[in-house]
Amino acid sequence: MLRAVLHGWFHIALALACFLVGWTGYSQAQTRLMPQAPGTQPVDTTPAASTKVEAGSPRESMQAFLRLTGHGDYESATFFLELPAGESSERGSELAERLKAVLDRSLSPSLEEVSPLATGNLDDGLPPDRDQAGAVKLRSGLSDPIRLVRRSDGRRTWWIFTASSVKRIDAWYDELGAAPLRDWIPEPLRRAGPFSIQWWQWLILLGLIPVMVLLGSILGRVVLAALHFVLRRTPGPWEVQLLPALRAPLYLLCMLSLAIPLTARLKLNTEVDGFIGALVKAGLTIGVFWTLMRLVGFLEDYLQHRRWLSESPELRSLVPLGARSTKVLLALLAIIATLGQLNYPVTTLLGALGIGGIAVALGAQKTLSNWIGSVAIAIDRPFHVGDWVKIQDVEGTVEGIGLRSTRVRTFDRTVVAIPNSSLSEIHTESYSARDRIRLSFRFGVVYETTAPQMRAIIQEIEAWLRQHPKVWQETVVVRFAALGDFALEIELQAWFLTTDMEEFRNLRQETLLAIMDIVERNASSFAFPTQTVYHADGGKWLHPLRPVPRD
Repeated sequence: MLRAVLHGWFHIALALACFLVGWTGYSQAQTRLMPQAPGTQPVDTTPAASTKVEAGSPRESMQAFLRLTGHGDYESATFFLELPAGESSERGSELAERLKAVLDRSLSPSLEEVSPLATGNLDDGLPPDRDQAGAVKLRSGLSDPIRLVRRSDGRRTWWIFTASSVKRIDAWYDELGAAPLRDWIPEPLRRAGPFSIQWWQWLILLGLIPVMVLLGSILGRVVLAALHFVLRRTPGPWEVQLLPALRAPLYLLCMLSLAIPLTARLKLNTEVDGFIGALVKAGLTIGVFWTLMRLVGFLEDYLQHRRWLSESPELRSLVPLGARSTKVLLALLAIIATLGQLNYPVTTLLGALGIGGIAVALGAQKTLSNWIGSVAIAIDRPFHVGDWVKIQDVEGTVEGIGLRSTRVRTFDRTVVAIPNSSLSEIHTESYSARDRIRLSFRFGVVYETTAPQMRAIIQEIEAWLRQHPKVWQETVVVRFAALGDFALEIELQAWFLTTDMEEFRNLRQETLLAIMDIVERNASSFAFPTQTVYHADGGKWLHPLRPVPRD
């Protein structure tokens, strides 16, 4: 079972990788040269393409600080800190590193809310040379503002963190709750990797995957054992059929439910943490809808084996169609709900689907008409699964009624798929719908049969049919029908009280043998096609078997 779980988690990890790659789709605009501390290399910052970031703006300085600290150049990043007099460069580098961790985790709102104007935000109620870069969310629920102050050397302007904000860095860092762990980690592992996640966080994230698989499997087993204890007291197929069907989605839900608590201690940056949270919620949504689809499948199988349903063929045919339609609806809802958890504009998507639905409907007319045809079959019930039918020149047993077509297994053991939309326009005949089977044919006796013999044959055959327990007694027809070309024809019609074709064949054989006995007993015989030819000689018609007179 562990192998199956690992196989499932391989697909989950693959989906996670696809989402992470998609998350990096945001682009950054042109490179800018930022004001640098003496002796440092220029730092390239790339503002969001959707907003023009002016040179010397608070956002530009914030981006430069984050870029430097992201590359582990904390010493150069101290250029953007208003350090108290006498602070060493080692202490400044430590404060820059800690501030980077704080900004990644607790900055509110995001960097996009920092003013992109060189003058800063003039409507924030602060002095013109001061600007607010956001706030740090504290455990108490309060927030500490992060302030910037403008600096200029006569040629260029930049913004740095104020002395009051720098003094609060240690307190903000302690609020993260993992300061000892961060301080113990070697400096190379504290450098930022992809998506601004430090390398030590990447290592722990990768290590959490097998941990979540293991813990989720244990938790899933506990939940299944609890369900087993509850359901075994309830009569029915719940324990044997329901629990195995729910095992895979239940394991997925248990594993994902551990993801957020396990990753919370890593103190990832706000953007990545929000993305992982959205991804986990999307996975939980998929797990819930997966569970619902498994429940629908279980109910379908459960209802198919109910006695009251087997006595109602029309409902028996409606159950598979209803189950398939419900699964399709659940799949569509799962897609919409998952996209909503990933912050995709679902309302815009639904609006686009409404407009594009016209084009889709035009291109999927046959598919829609086939689906409507399947609903019409379920409502009108011209035949059911397992029926012996004849649809135009196709005769066989109905093997399945799908959303697109109806499959008929012919007597040659081939399968013919007939589009449901066509069934409303063509002739269909269901032999299984008969409440009795008719035996109807004519047979002839020779012309040498006398009238008394004919009356006796007819009366005895009718009496034999009347006394048979399987013959429907309201209508039994045995009549002298015609003087045929070579036989005296007798018409027979009778209905046998059976719907089983094999039983009917035996009854038909029994009837034909009884007719042979009755005809032979009355000294007559069955006629077969013959012709008698007379020759005319000398104006006289002569029998061909008599000798022709000679002159």
